[in-house]
Amino acid sequence: AVAAGLAAVMLLVAGCASSTDTASQAYVAEAHDFVMPLVRKNGHLYARAAINGQPVGFFLIDTGANVVALDPTFADELDLPHVGAANITGIGGTHGADIRRIDDLNVGGLSFGRHRALTVDLGHLSTTSHRDVVGILGYNALRTRPFTIDYSHRLLTFHDARYFKPPADATEHDLLDISRLPMVHAELPPHGRVWMLIDYGSNAWVSLPGVALERWPTLLDGLPNEQSSTWGVGGHIRDVRSVLRELRMFGLTLSNLLMDVEWTDRQAEHDGRIIARVGTGLLKDFVLTFDAGNDKLYMRWLPADP
Repeated sequence: AVAAGLAAVMLLVAGCASSTDTASQAYVAEAHDFVMPLVRKNGHLYARAAINGQPVGFFLIDTGANVVALDPTFADELDLPHVGAANITGIGGTHGADIRRIDDLNVGGLSFGRHRALTVDLGHLSTTSHRDVVGILGYNALRTRPFTIDYSHRLLTFHDARYFKPPADATEHDLLDISRLPMVHAELPPHGRVWMLIDYGSNAWVSLPGVALERWPTLLDGLPNEQSSTWGVGGHIRDVRSVLRELRMFGLTLSNLLMDVEWTDRQAEHDGRIIARVGTGLLKDFVLTFDAGNDKLYMRWLPADP
């Protein structure tokens, strides 16, 4: 059956320290760090938020977004000032959005100060009739200081740039800022190299844009696949779910990964190279430290709890 064929097994065959002792250790914070506890639900990470001193619900921690976003229902309830309009492109397409001014955005007990937020319907993220997910904390806010995401232990740690030192037990990689989003070099043998977007806002494993099938017609040859759909900002899209034979990233070779090929309006290429995304289906097994100021990312292997 197709479903059985898509029960992917991840194989790490290079550069991975994965002893039992390593797997049991959370990221250890330093004296100048701010540690934010997170809530994990449906493969996403959330933190409680307050706007202008008023508790409002949860914000999604989303490195795959380059804006701060707010559900329009709550923007209206809080009577946040309109300061403009813009287009926002999510997985479901490009849509017009209001821009609202937030005088004090507090997420997880940490103040991010004044922000402009784009209004986006976030109903797909709430699991009850009461919309408990009210906003998105995007990479533009996260990257203002070095930060570490430990998915397994549900922790987001912000580091004081003045005292920040790279984690001693992590490997170092170039962090690329493309379209104001965090990407790393990756390779899909035998097809070619890609920019890999580190997307904690996605609960998928690996996602490729539909143009990948045009460039690499043999990508799905001999592999099980099924029609599927993905929900996100702006609605849902059709995709094909299959298996990625091999991915080289973070100095590792990863085999037999769940893969979605998506037809979306999101940017699909940069400088002639395809932009792929890796979500929490795979990122759950890593602790990643982002140092955008120095264009570096640090990776530690840390398998998540079931």
